[in-house]
Amino acid sequence: MKELLCLRAFPPLFRQDLERRLQLGLRYYAFFKPHQGLHGATPAEIYFGVEPSHLRAVPPPRARLGEGRPDPLFLIDFLDNERRLPVLVKAA
Repeated sequence: MKELLCLRAFPPLFRQDLERRLQLGLRYYAFFKPHQGLHGATPAEIYFGVEPSHLRAVPPPRARLGEGRPDPLFLIDFLDNERRLPVLVKAA
């Protein structure tokens, strides 16, 4: 968790900063980060008995020679301002 939130490199100056980082980090760890020990599922998917999202994933569209690039289905966003906790969001 210390490495994920870069607590050693960027120590929080105030208690509120530490609490905010920990809340974001725990949310990311439980709901968004797939775990190898859980065969690609997140802890929240296992706890709530939900089918892991990676099992419903579809391959991304690929462009063919001479065709334009397809519009992306997802965009990369971040849970934190420091851009250390990436998540995929559906493109509008």
